[in-house]
Amino acid sequence: MMIMKINYRATLKQLAIIMLVIVIGTFFDFFAHNASPRFAVPGEYFINKIIYGSLFGLIIFKILRNYLKVTSPGRLALWMSLGVAVILQTKYFLQGYDLFFVGLFMILHFFIFLAPAYLLFVKNRSMLME
Repeated sequence: MMIMKINYRATLKQLAIIMLVIVIGTFFDFFAHNASPRFAVPGEYFINKIIYGSLFGLIIFKILRNYLKVTSPGRLALWMSLGVAVILQTKYFLQGYDLFFVGLFMILHFFIFLAPAYLLFVKNRSMLME
């Protein structure tokens, strides 16, 4: 039987970094959605993105670090950003958003999460590897 010890302090620090990535990405996403009436979304879309994106991001991060043994900050940022973008857009597709909208914003979300994730993961490497 495998017993895992959870380092709650390290997990909270990791969640804070991931949440910051999602908040920064959501800030830029807000402007993308306001670029055209076709991309307009209700206000709770952004709040939900921060909540669910942060939780999905932490789960993906933990799987990458603890089970797949990914240690490179760049690779962690890449795979976490991709996973969060795909999961969020799948959720929006299931909620009835247009396929063009979902596809376009899946690509946009990937890049708007990847840029801050890469910078913050490299800068906070030691905190993420606890």
